[in-house]
Amino acid sequence: FAKQKESFFLNFQLRNAKGEYVPCTCKGKMICDEAGNPHIFIGSLTAHKGEEENDAVTDLPKLQKFLSHISRTKKNNKECLLMAFELNHFNKVNALYGYDLGNRILYETAKIIRGIIGSSGVLYRLGGTDFGIVFFDSCIEKIREVFAQIRDALADFSLDGSAINIEVCGGAIYTKNYKVSYNTVYSYLLSALE
Repeated sequence: FAKQKESFFLNFQLRNAKGEYVPCTCKGKMICDEAGNPHIFIGSLTAHKGEEENDAVTDLPKLQKFLSHISRTKKNNKECLLMAFELNHFNKVNALYGYDLGNRILYETAKIIRGIIGSSGVLYRLGGTDFGIVFFDSCIEKIREVFAQIRDALADFSLDGSAINIEVCGGAIYTKNYKVSYNTVYSYLLSALE
């Protein structure tokens, strides 16, 4: 670990007792002594079990869980309010800062968004830089408010003291048509991103 780094976010794989490789994430911080030399590393190691369900970078449920949530909502004849959004031009962030920092940004972004939506919905990583939210309430004004909070929070994003402007675009749909398949609902949601 370099002395100048205060915190760490590493993705790697460990081999379990069965000889299988398990994706892991290590997050931590180096504590230095009075002379500024690394003294102790404090951190956590997370093994990402059920990799097919949760994203290794953000620890969010993936697309299949998102689609299952929509399907369950429709089967229970409940109204469905969904939002999808993407981080614009994130390839430039990866090119400028590298993929490791890009992954840290995605992780922190997910953390910020989870904080914003709280218990009003469930956040999913749909793939790449696309995220989705299934809201428990069908209040259209609430979704506008949530999107504005996400947009503003990411516009003021900083990591390790560096300001990184993250642009976000999004779309939302509301449905109470129970005859439409969850795949059709998802297709409409993706169209709302255009």
